[in-house]
Amino acid sequence: MAGLSVRHWFSTLFVLITLTALYLLFKPREYTLERSEKVLLWIFGGFFLLYPLGLLFSEFGHDGGRYLGVEIRYLLAIPIYLMVRQYPGLWIWLVRGAAIGGFVACAQAVYDIRVLGFFQAMGIYGPTLFGPYAAFLVVASAVGLRYEKALAWRLLHGAAIVAALVALGLTGSRAGYLAVIAMSVFWALTFLRGRWLVVTLALSCTIPTGAYLGSDFVKHRVDRVHQEAATYFALEDPSRTPGKLADDRVRIEMWRTALFIISEHPISGVGRGNYTDAAQSHVEQGHVHPEVAHHGHPHNAYLEAWVSKGILGFTLFLAMLALPLYLFLSRRDLGGSAALGVIHLVGIATVSLVDGSVIIKGNFTSILLLTLCVAMGSLMYRKHAQAHD
Repeated sequence: MAGLSVRHWFSTLFVLITLTALYLLFKPREYTLERSEKVLLWIFGGFFLLYPLGLLFSEFGHDGGRYLGVEIRYLLAIPIYLMVRQYPGLWIWLVRGAAIGGFVACAQAVYDIRVLGFFQAMGIYGPTLFGPYAAFLVVASAVGLRYEKALAWRLLHGAAIVAALVALGLTGSRAGYLAVIAMSVFWALTFLRGRWLVVTLALSCTIPTGAYLGSDFVKHRVDRVHQEAATYFALEDPSRTPGKLADDRVRIEMWRTALFIISEHPISGVGRGNYTDAAQSHVEQGHVHPEVAHHGHPHNAYLEAWVSKGILGFTLFLAMLALPLYLFLSRRDLGGSAALGVIHLVGIATVSLVDGSVIIKGNFTSILLLTLCVAMGSLMYRKHAQAHD
């Protein structure tokens, strides 16, 4: 609820939940993990283990050591999952928290714009996190509106959707805009029927269109993507462009740089935190623009996973998203927990196309893992209970 307003809020919660999970780790459990659950836990562990291996075998510097606090979260997600797997109703409390978080995000966004005078809503970490998380709050509240039975909670979720949409719009985050459309459309097409489907799809189209046509701020942010991309691809040789590249152009150039790095180190990658050094070597060879070496990652989680952890890291990251997504879709008859898991993973997969923070920032990684564990644990509990009814 307060993760966008209080520094280290997400990470502190992750630590507290981890301590509880470690305390309960060796107590007897009244359930047996299914094969798919064991595979997911092995994926968490394997993704972590590639981190120290990358530090040992990289030919570049060892700046990746500063990422230990982030990387270890994938390992600690294992005891967290084993804990939350015991409780069937946790997903609804996460959704209710998201509804309250929508109001907090809206208040933070208005405060940033009206009181602090920022050009866009920043929160404590800036629009890179604010936008995608506000998008999640929108659709998570919509899930609550669909599956809650009590009128009071449904009214709260309905109001929270509006509040979180306001916050999202004020962030100016193109990743957030794209994510909210992807999450809502995918959820509607896979889970909803009848009037719920029609209404959700209609809102998924009309609200973004209305925001684009009715807000100069939103229009400017969206149009800039097209303009910068067109300018970049019109360049004869981006590496020889004088001066600095604008934000969106340098992002595309960083993706091209990442492909150069992957072509040289496809199996092992270059180790976490070594993108800058690897990019600099290509700058010196005249392959890419010097601006790319001023950034710590290629601003794409898929490319970052491959650059830092090789093809196995890339494969494990894809599996971390694809395996549970398949499970959620295959048991969408179980309702809210499956819907929460689907919209969460679709949102993460979408944001990962334009940002690497999902796997390199502690707050974003905490959101990824905690929400995934809660949704997956709730789903598997209900699946197991249904099989024994």
